[in-house]
Amino acid sequence: MPTRSVVLPVIPGAPAEYNRQYMGEIVRTLMLLSQQLQNPGEVVASALTLTIDGAMIPSTDMGLANGAVFQVNGALFTSLKWKPHINGQIATASTGSVTVTLP
Repeated sequence: MPTRSVVLPVIPGAPAEYNRQYMGEIVRTLMLLSQQLQNPGEVVASALTLTIDGAMIPSTDMGLANGAVFQVNGALFTSLKWKPHINGQIATASTGSVTVTLP
């Protein structure tokens, strides 16, 4: 069962002789169908199972398209360009010193 519907364009009937306008309509119709089939469209589902090897799922969002899936320590995340996931970055900082005296 398809997860999305594609409205198929109507292909006009062929004339008895070659007709440039008819050929133009056929080309436009086929281009429209090609665009519809290449557009991934929206998917609505009640369940999703990914059956690919976990080693094939990227472990960072570096270079991924917006909305792509990657995993960190077995958890799946979605790549968001405005919110990068920086993998393995640790930082420490210090300023001045503090002396604590207990009575």
